[in-house]
Amino acid sequence: MNLVKSKWLLTLLLSYFSVPSSYALTARWTGVAGVILQDKSHCIWIDPILTKPSLSHWILGSKFLPDETLIKETLSTLKLKKCDAFFASHTHFDHAVDVSFLARTLKGSIYGGESLKKVTHYFEMAKSFVEISNGKTFTLGDFKITPYRRHHPPIMKLFHFMPGKIDQNFKAQFYDYKEGETWAYYVEHPDGRILVDQGSHEHDYQKIIQGKVDYYFVGVVNLVSIEHFIDKNIKPIGAKKIIPTHYDFFVLHYKFFQDLILPGTSLEKIKSQALKSVDHLEWIQLKIFEELIIQK
Repeated sequence: MNLVKSKWLLTLLLSYFSVPSSYALTARWTGVAGVILQDKSHCIWIDPILTKPSLSHWILGSKFLPDETLIKETLSTLKLKKCDAFFASHTHFDHAVDVSFLARTLKGSIYGGESLKKVTHYFEMAKSFVEISNGKTFTLGDFKITPYRRHHPPIMKLFHFMPGKIDQNFKAQFYDYKEGETWAYYVEHPDGRILVDQGSHEHDYQKIIQGKVDYYFVGVVNLVSIEHFIDKNIKPIGAKKIIPTHYDFFVLHYKFFQDLILPGTSLEKIKSQALKSVDHLEWIQLKIFEELIIQK
């Protein structure tokens, strides 16, 4: 074989083995517990929250609606024109307020339980609603999505914020956004297996997917303790890549507080102890809207 043919064959082999996955799956954290998963064909958005409350919402309990201007600006920044499926982990204001507007704007369907359906009915999105069931997997392109029911952890170990299901006469007042059904989402894709769970406490469903998670997007607020979080949540799941969520200062307007960490959240301490306690763990702390390439 002459030198020219040898070089040509070497180039061909190198190009073959260096070609990225045709799926090109990426993830983006969108603030609070929001995660966009997107490949070349489909997009799913879990907890798509961009609107933040004002002091008047907290004090007066006034009507809390999507900030349409902010949402459109953000979608332009994200260069996102279409998304196929929208999910909420539960129906508190910081998880459910933007779901319907985003689904309408990006021409997608909403997937959820009874409480989220009532929210979407108020926003006239019921026709694009698909009911989900605990442990029942459904497929969207190359995505296999399994929702699991779980419990919402108490706030600072003291109380449950706005417990109960969404009322039938939901009118989008700030305190109408009750907890509803709480879900974690296990997403399987040829490029990787992802768990998105805003809850920081252990739950029975974790035994089903133990050792089957590559990337774990996990809420790091309302911990029993850091040790409990690591021993009862991080270790049992067995993921080697942890992406913390829900630690940003989501309780007031995003434009003014986007770089603040929620008071009482010891993010660096959680990270430090997790890395010391779990071998070969990778802690990936994304900036808002930063893209992460998902690969096994």
